[in-house]
Amino acid sequence: MGGTSAPGEQALAIEPTYALAHGFAAWAHQTIYVRAGMHSENHEKSIRHAHAAIEHGPGDAMALALACFSIGMAEHDRKLADEAFERALALSARAASPPWQRVGSKGILALPGL
Repeated sequence: MGGTSAPGEQALAIEPTYALAHGFAAWAHQTIYVRAGMHSENHEKSIRHAHAAIEHGPGDAMALALACFSIGMAEHDRKLADEAFERALALSARAASPPWQRVGSKGILALPGL
């Protein structure tokens, strides 16, 4: 399962700078990593796609929110996850604040040692 394809991969083959596809790929690879064997390939892809979502989607609230979750869960970078979340929230509170998003940014990252 380490090479499992994630949502957005086909879209990225056509449009490599599609921020929302990177965001969904980051989230999907993080989920695959946790639920399908903890393969390092999925962990690395989650982080890579999350950073690409931030790079290519500074004005895309949902892409930033998905990146925030993946960075918080996979990379444990509080500062970057919070920055992405705050930027997403400023763009669109609705797109940036599903409950699982808040867990990624504020809940998990608030735990000591993460």
